[in-house]
Amino acid sequence: MVFSLDLGLRTSALTFDSLYLDEAYQSMYESTGQGLAKLGVLDGKAILFRFDEPHSIGDVLKHFREVDPLCPPLYGILLNRWRLVFGSSDFALRSFSLVCSALANAALMAITFALFGPETALFAGLLQALSPFDRTYGQEVRMYSLELLLSLASTTALLWLLRAKETWKRATASALYAVSACGLINTHYVAIFTVAAQALYGLVLCIKRKDWHLLGWLCLSGVLTLVLWLPCFELFRKAAGARNEGFYVQNTAPVISRVINLWRMAFNWVSFLTGTRIPAYFATIFGAAGIMVALGVKQLVAGLRERNQPPERSMLNWYLVSWLVVPPVLIWILDIVECRQVLNVSRYLIATAPAVYIVCALGLKSLVRNRKVCSALLLVYAASCLAVDVHHQLVPQRRPWKLVAQKLEEMLHANELVVVSEWYEIASLDRYLQHPLRQIGLSAEMGKTYIQSQIEQHANAQSFVLVSAGEGHAIKTMLPPEYKQGAQIRLSHDVIVTEYKHR
Repeated sequence: MVFSLDLGLRTSALTFDSLYLDEAYQSMYESTGQGLAKLGVLDGKAILFRFDEPHSIGDVLKHFREVDPLCPPLYGILLNRWRLVFGSSDFALRSFSLVCSALANAALMAITFALFGPETALFAGLLQALSPFDRTYGQEVRMYSLELLLSLASTTALLWLLRAKETWKRATASALYAVSACGLINTHYVAIFTVAAQALYGLVLCIKRKDWHLLGWLCLSGVLTLVLWLPCFELFRKAAGARNEGFYVQNTAPVISRVINLWRMAFNWVSFLTGTRIPAYFATIFGAAGIMVALGVKQLVAGLRERNQPPERSMLNWYLVSWLVVPPVLIWILDIVECRQVLNVSRYLIATAPAVYIVCALGLKSLVRNRKVCSALLLVYAASCLAVDVHHQLVPQRRPWKLVAQKLEEMLHANELVVVSEWYEIASLDRYLQHPLRQIGLSAEMGKTYIQSQIEQHANAQSFVLVSAGEGHAIKTMLPPEYKQGAQIRLSHDVIVTEYKHR
């Protein structure tokens, strides 16, 4: 039932939003394997930009870093193979993430059932299925749902290794852990902190137990992970060297502000249950999520303090603590040292989200005896999540490129020029155009002289239409003075379509 709910919520309105820039441009390049098109130097001729059919994996590895130097290769490779089978429609592309999300939900319930019993498993699966955060990233053509799945897979393999006694089971668990941990790192590099937490936990457990035989197996799994990762290590080294270009996580705040920023760890725990694009009138979802997180943490702390519990249960409680706390604390320390705010971006820590679902499920289980309170809390949370889900199916959450394409094809005169700013948004726009248009891609950073010369050269001294969004609006102060603003259409998410006519 829970699995069906998860699948249903992620399938509904799967293609309602247009593919946004990271999906329509970055993920498509990463998974296609073609060289980077020069969309910023188009010559004003009628074009309709389309990506090639998926190339070979060799081409994917050759070209995928041309868009974002920080991305690992696994998601692009798997999406490349997926597209060969299912095509490149919006539905097909997003279905890959949907499948990963659904499998992650099944894996979450299975591992929770094995470790904590059926009631906790039911609650954990329900929380993930309902979570607007998980739904968002279970539909995007990005790597996050795959990361979530591999985080659960590596956890399952590690705990199996720690509990197994037979040699064949330990050997199998070590191999499975190496594959899943290597895959996790190669899905999103921030997930390396989750692997570090797993390694630290295993080391401490072996030392506490004085189980040197198990420590040997853990070392073997670590060596296998490194061996599998070795072919991709050079890519990681280059990404680590290029991370200073990651302007979107720089932090110029004083050191003291970065130090106290650790509170974001708890904020992210709530975000995994709520998402971040939540209208203020759905504030009840934050209240319900906050209560569930508090209940879960309280139950976890109580479990750690209990002295008469079985060693197996104590081991699981400490693993949850490690999963929850170690990755964000390591990231927080790095943020302080390197003046960053990676901890502020909840999706970067999605590999730790399953721990939040399990901990909150433990908190809900502790309320089972008080059925009225438990039912009321779940009802408020579920109703809020479903209301948010309906809202997201009625109000676009991303730039409406389908609508932009439709408006352009309705309003353009014959042979009229379209100027797209930022230039790379051409990939998002052209995905939904039906016919070729005369286009040039420009950005303010190209400079006023170049921008004016390009428009004057290709607009045929009549008129042109500017499609701008976000930072692309800066180009408006650099347009040729002989053109005046005409009709304008303002669309959601700061997309503006403006006609300019020669004076």
